[in-house]
Amino acid sequence: QNVKKGFAVAAASRDYYDCAKEAVNKAVRILAGEKPEKIPVTKAQKTKMVLNKILADYYNIKLSPENTKIFTEFY
Repeated sequence: QNVKKGFAVAAASRDYYDCAKEAVNKAVRILAGEKPEKIPVTKAQKTKMVLNKILADYYNIKLSPENTKIFTEFY
């Protein structure tokens, strides 16, 4: 959100949609009768890389096409 609002040029963050899917899968396992202590604690598997192109241009930050491939979202 900070990149989208213009508070940062770029950021790496958890993919909260992916985190929610993992939580739902664990809840389904518990509701199916699996004991919670048997379900391993995991970290988010996906990371989003976000770039605010307007701010990058404003600060004259030049990224090659190769470098922009790491970003998954642009504003």
